[in-house]
Amino acid sequence: MLELTPIIARWISASSAVPTQSYDFVAPIPTHWRRRLTRGFDHTWLLTNALAREGVTAPPTPLLQHRKALPYQHLKSRQARHIDTAHFQVLRRLNKQRILVIDDVVTTGTTLAAAAAALSLAGAATVDALTIATAARSPAYCSGLERGNTADKHQRQNEFSASRD
Repeated sequence: MLELTPIIARWISASSAVPTQSYDFVAPIPTHWRRRLTRGFDHTWLLTNALAREGVTAPPTPLLQHRKALPYQHLKSRQARHIDTAHFQVLRRLNKQRILVIDDVVTTGTTLAAAAAALSLAGAATVDALTIATAARSPAYCSGLERGNTADKHQRQNEFSASRD
């Protein structure tokens, strides 16, 4: 990932029509400190910094922290992936700021939904997400992450999750 990060950022810069400069904070989904230690780097932090260097986003601000380590999600089936909405701790109080969350891959949307819920509860006006890839053939699973009211988005995400069970 280290060698590909600048290439991915340039690709996103050339192909993205998202007005990412209209956000108060750009926050990467954090990598748990144990995984950072094992890997030797935080891939989402590197990606977010590379996007800032390309002028796609503002420099990153650490807003989220894991409350506890998660088991590897890639080892679970799509149905077994769940992240509690209280999983993330927000590191600062937000006062109706607009947040852009950066992650590498969205598979089921549970990580982004948990991050959006935590940021909304901390006072964010809107929470949007930018990812470099999706693991699904159809984007229906992230219908709850569209621009707009974050509470409404989270509710739609929960409705979608319930309809899949």
